[in-house]
This record gives sequence, structure tokens and C-alpha cells, in this order.
Amino acid sequence: MAGGNASPRQKMINMMYLVLTALLAMNVSADILNAFTIVNNGIVESNDVMEKSTGKKFTDFIAFSNKPEGADAKPYANKAQQMRDKCKKLYDDLEKFKEEIIAKSGGYVDPEKTELKGKDNLDVGTFIMIEQKNGDKLEKQINSTRDEILKMVTKESDRKSLESAITMRAEMPHSSGKGGHGGGGHGGEAATWATSTFGHVPVIGCITILSKLQNDVKSTEAKMLDYFINQVTAEQFHFDKLSARVIAPKSYLSSGKEYTADIVTGKQIGRAHV
Repeated sequence: MAGGNASPRQKMINMMYLVLTALLAMNVSADILNAFTIVNNGIVESNDVMEKSTGKKFTDFIAFSNKPEGADAKPYANKAQQMRDKCKKLYDDLEKFKEEIIAKSGGYVDPEKTELKGKDNLDVGTFIMIEQKNGDKLEKQINSTRDEILKMVTKESDRKSLESAITMRAEMPHSSGKGGHGGGGHGGEAATWATSTFGHVPVIGCITILSKLQNDVKSTEAKMLDYFINQVTAEQFHFDKLSARVIAPKSYLSSGKEYTADIVTGKQIGRAHV
């Protein structure tokens, strides 16, 4: 889920997602299916908002790094570009899985694409993500992308901090019972991330899960971009000297008069060489 910097709206979507995926293990009623549609729409909208915000920030950062005064930012801008490319690849692959599941379950009811024809279909997601082994491939892709991005952070303390902040990961649920969503493996096999995530999940549930994984990608991208930008700010300008200043209301003092002044300490900014 998104971290502490998430907006109230994003936190609400995250909570609804957790509740619905838990309820999915118990029953697949029409109300739950409709609720998944609402949550998925909210996640998709949130992803669009994050992309616009991150996209502008990224464009500005790259533009600054290409200016003479932004030469020190170039190494971090290059890392940001590599990171964004990796995130885009994963995001686009998740979108392809959504499109394939939607197409093979019958597409949409209406031209506006507001409702899926086969939203309650329990077989399509299982076939595409489990029987065709796409879930196993996706698990490896998510975790390898995460590892590759974190390796771009050379400072160990920063990397450990980002490891806990970044939600983009594919890991087994903390509780894994037998059968059904979040339970045992497909066809009696041992449970895997793919079977626990997509096994016997209705189409709208699969789509919402994939949208949430895309949301994790966008959240990761935003956090990493902020980190690279902050490294430039921190390394370009730093406080390297302390100085004291005596600020008196008058530059002279008459005999017998009381002397008053403000004494302050301040930091001087020095240019750092990256």
C-alpha cells in the first residue's frame, strides 16, 4: 500500500482494496463485484493523477540537468531516467495483462467501457495468470524491477529506508489457508504468489489487483524521483560554516548609556562539488 505520504483519498482507496480482497475469499456477491468496479475506477484515476504530477517533475528535473548550472544534477537525472524506464516497462506489461483478461472475458457491455461483460468470470484470470504461468513471470518481474531500482541508491542507510517505504513487491500473503483466493495452490499444488493472488478470482477482482500493482509502481516512481532530486539539493548546497553576528541599533554609544544588541549565529552556504 502507499506510504504515509499518501493523500486521504489514496488511503481510503487502499483500505477499501484490502477489505474487498479479504471479502473475496468468503463470497463473490454482486455487491462485492460492484464495489470492486468502484475501487478499480478510483485506483485508475489515482494512477493518472500521480503520472501527471511525476511526469511534470521528471521533465523539469531533466531540463534542469541539461542546463550549465545543472551539471551536478546530471548523474542523478540519468538514474531517474533509467528508473522511470524500468517502471514504465512494468506498468505497461501490467496494462497488457488487464487488456488480455478483459478481451478474453467478453470485453465491455457498453461503448463507454464502464462495465465488464464477464466481471464475475472465475476462469479467465486463473487461466491467463496461473495456467499460462504469467503470474510467476510477473512475480519475478516485479521483484527484479524493485531490486534493480534500489541498487541505484549507493548510500546503504538511504537504500534501507527506501526498501521499507517502497510498496512495489510481490510476496506471499501473511496468511495462506487452503483453497480459494489467498489459499492453497492451483490443482492441489503448493501455494505460490500467483495462485494466492489470482487463483479463482473473478475478472473484476483480477483487474483491480493489476491496477493496484500499477499504483504501487507509480508510488515507487514518485518516491525514487523525489530521492534523486533531493540528492542534488543536498549535495549542491550545504552549510559549511557557522558565523556570529552582533546587530546593534547604533554604531556608537554615548558615555553612561546602556548598550543593547542582538547576537545571532548563522550558517553560511558553500558550494559543494559532486
